[in-house]
Amino acid sequence: MIKDEIPYFIIRNDAYITSYLNSLATISEAPALFMENLLAVKFEELMLYLIQKYGKKFELFLQSLVVNEKSAFEKIVESKIHSNLNLEEIAFLCHMSLSTFERHFIDEYKVSPGKWLLDKRLQKAKETLEIGLLKPSDIYLDFGYSNLSNFSIAFKNKFGFNPSEVALIFNENENLGCFHKSLNDFNKRLNHFSLYLYI
Repeated sequence: MIKDEIPYFIIRNDAYITSYLNSLATISEAPALFMENLLAVKFEELMLYLIQKYGKKFELFLQSLVVNEKSAFEKIVESKIHSNLNLEEIAFLCHMSLSTFERHFIDEYKVSPGKWLLDKRLQKAKETLEIGLLKPSDIYLDFGYSNLSNFSIAFKNKFGFNPSEVALIFNENENLGCFHKSLNDFNKRLNHFSLYLYI
């Protein structure tokens, strides 16, 4: 799995690229029957040129674009993020002892399973509370906590506020966002009106 993905790659224009782009314009007149194969050949031509020009850096960029198939281990772990299963139970589903599971998990995710699951579950709990239909007392069991107090402490340690305050904070942010949008719309109309007066 590639961990350090390259978000973009800058390709500098040169005589070859200019010629290549011009050639694409000419093949647009080709019969549809040949177009697909012709474009595939042109794409391969471009890739070979860029690899020759930029070398390993471009190869790494291409590799970063490949979406790798998740392992069976990852599929099991990530399907249990929002369950109330503990680590021993998830390890059992992976056919591993807890110690083997923890070692394998760190190899895959570069973080301890306890911290990773805690972060994922609290994030999902926050998203659930932001909808405003459920209270913390309705959901803490679903996210692996045996009591509301422990859930509230963990939640506040991560986000800096109590889970009971989520809906209020979220609604305030939503209202503020609506206000800013209305203000931007007003400014645009004012600018258009000023331009009209100026003309």
